Amino acid sequence: MRAFLSGSVARHRNPGREFVDRERGRFAGVCRDVRGALGSRPFNERGQLRMPLLDSALAAFARSAGRTPEDMGDRFERLLAGEEFAGPAVASSSSAAARGRLRLAQEILFGLVGRAGGARQGPGPGCGAQRAASRPPGFS
Repeated sequence: MRAFLSGSVARHRNPGREFVDRERGRFAGVCRDVRGALGSRPFNERGQLRMPLLDSALAAFARSAGRTPEDMGDRFERLLAGEEFAGPAVASSSSAAARGRLRLAQEILFGLVGRAGGARQGPGPGCGAQRAASRPPGFS
């Protein structure tokens, strides 16, 4: 995870105004999608922020290109029921563990299957096609 973050920071050390504006808008859109589908505090359990859940779910929403299935609440409950996200707020930060959590979130929330870095459309209902151009930088 450290290598990914260091590389991302180095690539975007002096971003242009257009890049910043585009990414700010993309992030705000993902946050609106999450709040609309899951409510205002879906990643807090008894006041404790569950970072692995937040990280994986936000990335999965970002990759979904704004196409949220109608049964997202049920899908999110299914994700929470799994052992990967049922534990404490602190989880392994290894790259392999983070990729596994992202893959699981994509599969359960959006029916997307494939490797975490390049998901393809799976059989999940109401998912729609994914648009690679709308993915955030660093997600190929």
